[in-house]
Amino acid sequence: MNLQNYTRVTLITLMLLFTSCGKEGQQQDIVKDVNVVTSLEDGDVYLSLGIMVKIGTTNLSAITLPIYNYTDPLSPKYGEISFRPTLEPGINEVRIKANLSASAKVSGGWAKLPNGADLPIAGINESDVVQLQIDQIHSRIYLAFQEKRSLFGFAVAIKEFDKLNGKIPGANIFLGFDIKGVLGSVGIFTGDASYESGLAFFLDISKYFNGDMIDDLLNGREISEESLMASQSFTTQSVREDVREAFSNQNITTKGLVNLHRFLKKMEGKTLHYVDK
Repeated sequence: MNLQNYTRVTLITLMLLFTSCGKEGQQQDIVKDVNVVTSLEDGDVYLSLGIMVKIGTTNLSAITLPIYNYTDPLSPKYGEISFRPTLEPGINEVRIKANLSASAKVSGGWAKLPNGADLPIAGINESDVVQLQIDQIHSRIYLAFQEKRSLFGFAVAIKEFDKLNGKIPGANIFLGFDIKGVLGSVGIFTGDASYESGLAFFLDISKYFNGDMIDDLLNGREISEESLMASQSFTTQSVREDVREAFSNQNITTKGLVNLHRFLKKMEGKTLHYVDK
């Protein structure tokens, strides 16, 4: 089989590993479902995310952990993140609840993936992104309230992914998605050292917070239920296309996909871990 035909077969197999048919014959990639909810609790704005993710036929270990500011040893809790496998093989649920009012008070800095690479999102100021930490699993939460784009993301290190270190050109493979009106990007990042490889998600949350709400959050002003509801904005088609472009596919190279395909085949039916077993 020549390289061109092998590449075609690999891409088809990779899509079968990562996808399943949805309504009207459409396919959803690694992300199977996304739910985003904003709420007001004791005067603080919370963002709650529920994401169903498929990584071949592998399962994520079940765990729930708090989120802290990794630059502050006395950091309060900013929320929590949980991972758990479902009864359907390969389908895993990720749930995050983050206190945006508290998080917006944290000074932003240069945002990087755990492998040191830039975030795979265009149109953001990477020098002003809040990074929060889940130390127990070498992972990060990202929050950006900026003029052109507001985003929420997380990157989780997966111990078994250390085997991919140095094998994917460009270190990162990311795919854009649009599910239930939520635009984002999901991908695998790899590094050179232990705990520098794993899975990352980024979601555009601009439509949930208009300019006035962002200004209120950044300046610590009191927020009412009415103002939170009013901050939900209608997104025009042109704006959606601009956001979709910012979350476009990255580093989808033949060699990278071949190596990822081979890795996932070897991992079929196994459980992934965040630290050494």
